[in-house]
Amino acid sequence: MNLTIDRIRRLRAIAALAATASLLAACGGGGGAAPSASGAQKYAVSGTLTGLTPGATLTLSVDGQSLSISQNGGFNTAASLAAGTAYAVTVATPPNGETCTVTNGSGAIGTGNVTDVQVACTTNPSATYTVGGTVSGLSGSVALLDNGGDEVTLSASGSFSFPTALFDHASYDVTVGTQPTGQTCSVANAAGTVQGAQVTNVQVSCANNPPPAITVGGGLSGLAAGTAVVLQDNGTDDLTLTANGAFTFHGTVSSGSPYAVTVVSQPANQSCSVANASGTAGNGNVTNVRVTCAARSYAIGGTLSGLTAGTSVVLQDNGGDNLTLTASGWFYFSQNVAAGSTYGVTVLTQPTHETCSVTNGSGTTAANNVTNVSVTCSVNPQYLYVANVHGNDVAAYRIDASTGALTSIGSFPTGSLPVSIALDPAGNFAYVANDGGGVSAYRIDAATGALAPVAGSPFAAGSYPMSVTINPTGTFAYVANNGDGTVSVYRIDPTTGALAQIPGSPFAAGPAPYAVTINPAGTFAYVANDVNTVSVCSIDAASGALTLVGTIASGIGPVESVAVTPGGTFAYAVGGGSSAVSAFTIDATTGLLTAITGSPFAAATSPNAVTVNPAGTFAYVANGASNDISAYSIDAPTGVLVPVGTFAAGSDPSEIAINPAGTFAYVPNRNGNDISVYSIDAPTGVLVPVGTFPAGSSPYFAVVAQPPN
Repeated sequence: MNLTIDRIRRLRAIAALAATASLLAACGGGGGAAPSASGAQKYAVSGTLTGLTPGATLTLSVDGQSLSISQNGGFNTAASLAAGTAYAVTVATPPNGETCTVTNGSGAIGTGNVTDVQVACTTNPSATYTVGGTVSGLSGSVALLDNGGDEVTLSASGSFSFPTALFDHASYDVTVGTQPTGQTCSVANAAGTVQGAQVTNVQVSCANNPPPAITVGGGLSGLAAGTAVVLQDNGTDDLTLTANGAFTFHGTVSSGSPYAVTVVSQPANQSCSVANASGTAGNGNVTNVRVTCAARSYAIGGTLSGLTAGTSVVLQDNGGDNLTLTASGWFYFSQNVAAGSTYGVTVLTQPTHETCSVTNGSGTTAANNVTNVSVTCSVNPQYLYVANVHGNDVAAYRIDASTGALTSIGSFPTGSLPVSIALDPAGNFAYVANDGGGVSAYRIDAATGALAPVAGSPFAAGSYPMSVTINPTGTFAYVANNGDGTVSVYRIDPTTGALAQIPGSPFAAGPAPYAVTINPAGTFAYVANDVNTVSVCSIDAASGALTLVGTIASGIGPVESVAVTPGGTFAYAVGGGSSAVSAFTIDATTGLLTAITGSPFAAATSPNAVTVNPAGTFAYVANGASNDISAYSIDAPTGVLVPVGTFAAGSDPSEIAINPAGTFAYVPNRNGNDISVYSIDAPTGVLVPVGTFPAGSSPYFAVVAQPPN
């Protein structure tokens, strides 16, 4: 207490007076307030104290006077207050760790001591302190724990504190409850004891996790037993597989890094392909790489050469996989052949009038595509056959495909006075009308051009057969019998070439029939009569029989030759008694002929024969007396003949034969015993002499043969 010496002395005096008063009162038999020196009654303030912690001291202030109390129970002050005096009891100094409150601590002194002051002390709650610190590097959300239970969740770097404070000297231990996605957080200064202050030095440091190690794998199928395939990832990680099923490379790749699976070693006789082979690794293992193995196969092909434009050849490999080629150059079959398997390339269908041969056509596939098959095509030999009327034979020649020049093959005997030759469309058989009687039939040797008589040849005909013609399908032969005014019709045996007259044959024609011409459709026959007319007959497709439709005046006198254009729209007729060419349009329905405006068209002297080229663009007339050939262009819409020129021939040219390509013309010269050969200029139709080649006696008729393959 902060009491001065004077005050202590006054208190002691008061206490002595109080004691004397007490004794007096006691002697007097009563108690109560003490009288003051002045005789005024004084009163004390007292009360009770509760809750004081043993050993603790509470200091009260009673009207400015200090009173120290060290134990619970009653307390009082000296009677020093006169009635009516105000008093106040307050806590001057509370005991350590406690809080004391005063009840009934103030008022005015009445007529007695104040005894109901109550002082109650309670222990103060202990001080608490928060635990926290700082978080750095956080990019997600992290959950921290203190002492395994008190949790705080943070979503950004910065300071933090746990929600629950700790008492002084309490332990704390900070840990990471849930790591942020893709990061790992560590704690420094994580544990300790509270030292009467807030804990602020816990340090939580977060860092991105390294990319996860990703495995790369998938499945293998189709691998043949006993073989192996070697895969590689990213050019380094090799994996040898010997069985189908799941696989995983030994190495790994980081998330976000690329992977690329390739086949570095194929299994024997197989090829393996990889699907889903490359990509960028995510956060999970790659399991969708698919490796599929199949028997290795190779393309079979090579080169084709020599194929004529407008034709085609059909090849086969191993008896199938047909391949149609229409031009020379590289080719490959559509179906590959398995490794180690055989292949065999053959010609299934030869091109028209050509023969194709195969070299390097067979073998066993190894480790590469087959590219050395060579198919070489060459035009089949063409032959010229000339009927030598006074030689009683047919002279045969091989035609040079490049120049048109003739090389003699030999001559083959016929009947008496051969005057006409016809070939079946396939080029297998030749038929010769002998003016002396009968029709000779021959099989053509495609390789040599030689003629071999057909069994039963010669076949009977009418009187003085002057010409023979074969219909476009090669099923019927028609022979003009000049001596009896008939046409004999024969069915052709397609195997042997033998002729058999059909029922009703011979059929009546005009007087002195000289030649028969059949339209390209095979529906009508035009008979050149040596008496100023042309007979028109319809043809029964099934039987070959002829029915006379009409007789047309020639306009030029006797008719020896009729030619029909390839389209069947126009017909041209000539005869030796005039110097002109009659031109007609053909009615497609009736077959009847109508003279074209301007017909007849001028020719040279004594035309013996007329021929139209295979394209139907030019007509040529052999003029017997003037020893030349008249050439005309054909106006496509009208059929009108427009002169191209006149070209010298030999003595008494009797016929004009043109090869199927329309490139060469052959003219037998009856009195010159030779053959004039020309090349034909395609744009103009002009004839350019190639040469003259010897024939037999009185060459009368010629035909070009293109034997089959």
